[in-house]
Amino acid sequence: STTEPFHEDYPGEYAVTNKMVYGLLYQTFVDQGIAADTSSTKEMIQGLEFDAFTSIIHDDEGKIILYEIMYSRLINGFDFGVTIIYNNDDDKQVMMDAWKQSKFK
Repeated sequence: STTEPFHEDYPGEYAVTNKMVYGLLYQTFVDQGIAADTSSTKEMIQGLEFDAFTSIIHDDEGKIILYEIMYSRLINGFDFGVTIIYNNDDDKQVMMDAWKQSKFK
């Protein structure tokens, strides 16, 4: 997880910035020749809505080798982010269970 101060100079700036970051991440995959599928959604965690950006990384034969989910939202003037990276369902479940039990004040 990460936190970084983020002050919105105008309403909605955080959403615009997130969209730009997601585009840069995807373009980085493309520029490096990495086959990736990406998607953006919203997800509720302990009553708070988070942006969720998912990347699915494929090897040269098209087999999925890695999943990454980046969660983010503004909390008390900070960009709060959590990244979950996994390559099997058992590990995903353990990390998601821990993440979804997080408490926020």
